[in-house]
Amino acid sequence: MWKKGEIERPPTLGMEMVTASNRTKRAPTLDELQAIIAEADQSKAIHGLMGFILRLAAHTGLRRGELFGLRWQDVDLNAGRITVRQAASQPKGKASTIFKTPKTEAGLRSISIEPATVDLLRKHMVEVRQWQLAAGSAWANNDLVLCDPVGQVLNMSDVSKLAGKIRDRARVSRDVLPIHGTRHYNISQMAKLTKDYAAIQRRAGHASYESTNRYITTDEEQDRNLAGAALKGLL
Repeated sequence: MWKKGEIERPPTLGMEMVTASNRTKRAPTLDELQAIIAEADQSKAIHGLMGFILRLAAHTGLRRGELFGLRWQDVDLNAGRITVRQAASQPKGKASTIFKTPKTEAGLRSISIEPATVDLLRKHMVEVRQWQLAAGSAWANNDLVLCDPVGQVLNMSDVSKLAGKIRDRARVSRDVLPIHGTRHYNISQMAKLTKDYAAIQRRAGHASYESTNRYITTDEEQDRNLAGAALKGLL
């Protein structure tokens, strides 16, 4: 059961049923996300990066453009922080990528990352350095975390299309968007752990909580708990 909430209420209350118009806006379940990532780990496409991309997205909750615009200078592995300073965008039908500052002041933010995320990034950094050594003078010094073996930006459209194919091979419902869905998953997990909705909003980089609330999915376990809470004292 998948439902979304209203801004003035906690995200687990006042929910409506998913409709055909918003069905792609739900978070994957943990089992679904794990199935997608396991399938991504088997893929050799996008230079074998799909598993890493999906894990990083799920760990951080960053927007797709923020992931592809992330530079090593924006990552402090010792402090365990990522600072979002730019985002990548790819005009429809074009292979070129544009880098620009986030659309709102709220998008410019610094977020904490857990040791597991630091380890994930350290391992990836080793691989990128190996690519740089192998590329020699052909290396494009873009400082991008997500890049190809010569340092060039990845084609965002190609990555998204491949992620969709990986989701299908994992037999996960198509109402889950594999990359964007990781952001829904991350924000929904935070909403389970804290009632500090302002903090969730800041970490998500939203200008208003109304935007954040649209990302929060209530799973079946939460719904059953709410059903029990509603009947408490009446039995």
